[in-house]
Amino acid sequence: MIDSVQLVWGHAIGTSERRARGRVEPLAPPVRLDLDRLGEHLGRADGEITSKTFGDGGPTRYGHWKTGTLELLYREGRLEARASLPKLVLGRNDVVLDERGVHNALRDLVTEVHELVDGCGVDGPPALTLREADPTRLDYCFQYEVPSVAFTLEHVKAAYAAARKLRTENVSPNGGRSLVWGYGTKRVIRMYDKVAELTARKEELPPDAELDVLLRYEIQDRRRPHLRLVHEDGYRAAAVRRELQNGIAKIGKIAMKDLDAILATYGDFPYRVPYVLSDLYLVDHDEAWPWVRKHVGRSTYFRMKQRVAVAAMTIGDVRLGIPDTAFDAGSSLWTSGLAAAA
Repeated sequence: MIDSVQLVWGHAIGTSERRARGRVEPLAPPVRLDLDRLGEHLGRADGEITSKTFGDGGPTRYGHWKTGTLELLYREGRLEARASLPKLVLGRNDVVLDERGVHNALRDLVTEVHELVDGCGVDGPPALTLREADPTRLDYCFQYEVPSVAFTLEHVKAAYAAARKLRTENVSPNGGRSLVWGYGTKRVIRMYDKVAELTARKEELPPDAELDVLLRYEIQDRRRPHLRLVHEDGYRAAAVRRELQNGIAKIGKIAMKDLDAILATYGDFPYRVPYVLSDLYLVDHDEAWPWVRKHVGRSTYFRMKQRVAVAAMTIGDVRLGIPDTAFDAGSSLWTSGLAAAA
């Protein structure tokens, strides 16, 4: 449902667009931490605490730490946490959490941030709650088991184009492939071999993990108004599902393009439509072959096998969709029992 998150405390909640529509929202109070004390607690190695000059102002000191599965960034008044939610709660991120799993992971994330900054507040412990956090990035995801990720991506590449987004194709030295639409924009769509990605990162994998069979579909969203609405709604499955469904809506049209391509192989043959429809049925129903063998001659049977093989290669195994009940657990973070801990 949601893989990676970036949450920020200590700056304005909401956006100018929302305020322009009459949504008056309070400013989040700044988070005041003693950077030197935080450095003593988390580390002061080169690069962990440094300074930069922005515009005409003086140098700004900031810290950046990686601790276990969590990244923490701080500059005066602003605290940011980044994490993979499945890795935070399960120690691996080749799985997809449901709605309740995401809520549990968000609760654990806030608890861990509290522990990391404990004793470093300038005016006592900072009040960090999930309700007051502002999401600056959410990664929505879904996974498919496919016969071949490489073949599926070739098929998607030939038939799908995200509107107004540049497509980038990557081939890893480890054999993994990926397609990305919209690098450098606030909404990036990715499809890639998840096991190959984890192998390249040298992360621990389950013993039965195989390359080229686990396709990850992911949307990296940085559009602040959309993220704020997801937050206010309680990180519900419906909002994530809607984003994922919208991202691949055009792939539903691939089947008709495939049908036209197969029909074209028959030329002007008058019975091409029923032939093609029977071929497509047999692509998905191997159990029908014994019945076919009983009712047609040997030569007809093998001609049918050849036609169905061609149809299978033409359509591939691309039926990417998001079920209407995906991720549901029937809970909103703000109305469930987790609200007290958030």
